Amino acid sequence: MLAADPHHHVGAHPLCPGPPPHVLRRENVAQFGTSELFKAWLVVWEALGYTPVIASVNAAHFKVEGIPPLPQSRDRVVWCFLRNDIAEANGLPDLRPTCDAMCPTCGPVEGVQHWKKNPSFPVGEYGRPGGKGDYYYVCPNSRCGAHVEPVTRGIGEALDLSVRGEPFGLGYFKGKQRVTRTPYSPTAREQVAAGLEKFGGKPFIVTRRNNVKVKSLDQPIGTLTAQGGGHHYLACPTSSPSRRYTRRPARPRTKAPRPSTATTPRCPAAPGRLHVPAPPHRADLQPLAALAGGPGPAMDRHLQRHKYPGARQGTG
Repeated sequence: MLAADPHHHVGAHPLCPGPPPHVLRRENVAQFGTSELFKAWLVVWEALGYTPVIASVNAAHFKVEGIPPLPQSRDRVVWCFLRNDIAEANGLPDLRPTCDAMCPTCGPVEGVQHWKKNPSFPVGEYGRPGGKGDYYYVCPNSRCGAHVEPVTRGIGEALDLSVRGEPFGLGYFKGKQRVTRTPYSPTAREQVAAGLEKFGGKPFIVTRRNNVKVKSLDQPIGTLTAQGGGHHYLACPTSSPSRRYTRRPARPRTKAPRPSTATTPRCPAAPGRLHVPAPPHRADLQPLAALAGGPGPAMDRHLQRHKYPGARQGTG
């Protein structure tokens, strides 16, 4: 549904004849609800004879009957527009979400949302007290009301770790032709090396969005966008390199090498490749789409760009 044409969906347009529907339910990114035009958009729906009910949820916390929370942190604003006569006859639904949480005082509870500002307009993103975000969860007991952390699922539950990726040290293919590999930036190399040390050789998630970040498989993954999840990659450390990816000896050069202006040390065994000192582990990187049943080749092509920087001496 396009926000610009709500009348298409309520029978107020000649291309959509018939009585207006009883209920309309939709969702969108949280930024849509916090935009300046959102409240004006709601006024249009009220003029068309509907009563709006709004809520904000995160997929990592939200649960319904028979469906547990997803191992993905994904903030969304959801709404339900009831035709006025239906709302008067049946009342308005309660869309306020709860989550499984552990209170330090009361034990397991159903956490309720606490909004930092304007609780009468519950639109925004999940956060923590004193940090970013518009709401967090508290204990429902009136005598307690302490801040509680939602119980979440790790992305590791949805991945097949037996699927092999490619060494990060080989770089990634640049361009649609997939002919020339390009080394990863020093920032990406440093963060992935830090992930190897932080998680002690266990697989972890690499997120390349804004700043490079690493995350445990015991945590929910960040939002998978409409681009196909191309910001998230699975790094699988291995104790030794695969024979399949062993670099061949460099061919002798017939022409004098061009002078290099790069400040990064070059690898003597492979001119033009970035040299990375030998780390304690090597790592493979596997597209999450292939592991978690993603939307297909478009996602795979984008995800396969990440390979691990920690190659042996002289392998890139």
